[in-house]
Amino acid sequence: MIDDSSAWKELEQHAKKIQTESISHLCDSDKHRFEHFSCDAPYWKLDYTRQLATTETIDLLCKLAEEAHLSEQRDALFHGKKINNTEKHAVLHTALRSPEHDHPEIQKALEQIEHFCNLIHNHHWQTIIGEPITDVIVLGIGGSRLGPELVINALKHYARHDLRFHFVSNIAPSDFSMKLKNINPSSMLFIIASKGFSTPETMTNALMAKEWLDQMLGTDESINHHFVAVTAEPKKAMAFGISKKNIFPFWDWVGGRFSLWSAIGLPIALSLGFNKFKQLLSGAYEMDQHFLQAPLKKNMPVLLALLSIWNHNFRKIPTHAIIPYSYYLEKLPTFLQQIEMESNGKRVDKHGKPVSYQTSPVVWGGAGTDSQHSFHQWLHQGTSQASVDFIAFRKSLNPTKNQQAMLFANCIAQAEVFARGQIDENSPHKTMLGNRCSNILLCDSLTPQSLGALIALYEHKVFVEGVIWDINSFDQFGVELGKQIAEKLMSELTGEKKSNIGAIEWFKES
Repeated sequence: MIDDSSAWKELEQHAKKIQTESISHLCDSDKHRFEHFSCDAPYWKLDYTRQLATTETIDLLCKLAEEAHLSEQRDALFHGKKINNTEKHAVLHTALRSPEHDHPEIQKALEQIEHFCNLIHNHHWQTIIGEPITDVIVLGIGGSRLGPELVINALKHYARHDLRFHFVSNIAPSDFSMKLKNINPSSMLFIIASKGFSTPETMTNALMAKEWLDQMLGTDESINHHFVAVTAEPKKAMAFGISKKNIFPFWDWVGGRFSLWSAIGLPIALSLGFNKFKQLLSGAYEMDQHFLQAPLKKNMPVLLALLSIWNHNFRKIPTHAIIPYSYYLEKLPTFLQQIEMESNGKRVDKHGKPVSYQTSPVVWGGAGTDSQHSFHQWLHQGTSQASVDFIAFRKSLNPTKNQQAMLFANCIAQAEVFARGQIDENSPHKTMLGNRCSNILLCDSLTPQSLGALIALYEHKVFVEGVIWDINSFDQFGVELGKQIAEKLMSELTGEKKSNIGAIEWFKES
């Protein structure tokens, strides 16, 4: 295992040696530290000056990456090798955003998305009573929801104004009813997004939507005008009643949490327009090329991953916070929570052997400056620690006098206090010890290209972590068992037979 490697053992010794150092001293003793501890990639600059790290640290971390054969694994990813060894699949979400499509089905799917966008935007797709679509309701969960919802919210500045988007994932009846409460049934479109067309939450909501809409419109033909599907199981979608021409493809070599670049991104294309959807793909492709070509010490996804491993495995920091100083990116922490924790929340390596080291940290966060008035107190003075990625922009999409500068000042101030702290000789209550690590990701402005690059950056970061931990980042068996048990328990909840689970008997009492 990787913890038997020489680089891992050297890093353990190095961590013991550096623990008496301070981030503030490292910053103050090197006037060129920003030059030495920053990295450029398409649209983004990484400032990691406030890490408890020296050039020796970075050298040892890069040695660790080499001993884990990162370059070979990266090439296997991009060349379509079956690196998802437990499910025997290739992992080719990067192919979805390449301008050179080696897979003709990708180009065909893009053409289908573009054609459908034109139909909706030009009011050539009409509902059962001849009205244009005004509201799109996405029925999906996990990656089928989190990716499209993140992008639509993040890029709402660029969105069309004639369509509204709603996401229903929870099987709680209130989620469905509240989302549809003030929408005109005769002008809505449902997108059922389910890779296997069998996800219980999604299919329960899809059946409810079909029955509800038929009732509201007084017909049993609404599905032909008000429903489309995105799935890898077109036969199941057709059995549900959806016309073949209204089914968009999905493939087993695209994981759900990496799928927004595929037809799962249909809501994104409808919201932004197809050309801006292509710009999103283009930004991700540019980050792909950086990841493929940049040397390890100047490779932003690699550095983010190595710093994460340094803090989590060697400095024993258990959680990682994502704090974007942008209202538009308020859903980013939740999206990245899935990307990292569902990918790398594993206890065994690729060969099924228990690992002897920590894998994924807990990922959480919130948008600044709101987060400053909720959990930053814990960040600065709590008894545990988190590493942090701050995300900040030079320009606002809605410029007002001095407000972007104020927002940026708040971001840098938090990173500075996090690193340097404050000693108050008169009051221990006002003392902050500092020496807490963070990165700052800097960008000129939020655009489809820069957002695409940011998402791809974190995708590759998670991949690099998985390579070094020698785990399969692309399966998610931990998600499945609860679904199977829930299905079995339904018979106990609805049947006469007494259950040996007390909570079930309590539920049945009413």
